[in-house]
Amino acid sequence: MKRKILITENNADSKFLLFSLLKGLYDISFENDVGYLLTGNFEKPDLFILNSYVSESSILAVCKQLKANARLKDVPILIISGSADIEHMMKACPGDDFIRKPFGKSTLLAKIATVIQRKATSLNPGINSTGT
Repeated sequence: MKRKILITENNADSKFLLFSLLKGLYDISFENDVGYLLTGNFEKPDLFILNSYVSESSILAVCKQLKANARLKDVPILIISGSADIEHMMKACPGDDFIRKPFGKSTLLAKIATVIQRKATSLNPGINSTGT
């Protein structure tokens, strides 16, 4: 069973890139409406990938609301940013990891695997990196 990733991205080129890099490896879906994302009325993903430039809301507010949602608080968040001020964002935002634009496939896949594994290990401390 493929892990589910819910991605917020409104740039068509970035969407296409993410889709191209992740198709076949993960069950991916895109959501442009941050308001819908914050309702939590969707199938719980294994990972959120959020663009740091979400419309109508700051990434900090979105992350805090997702982490405050009892059903979604354990879902890791990977934030993609092209911001020159990513270091400040990393300190202020409760995301689980960050990736700077531009990025390559190997960097993206490594970040995804690390974040998902870290979360699985924290929820099930008896599981090691081999899944046993």
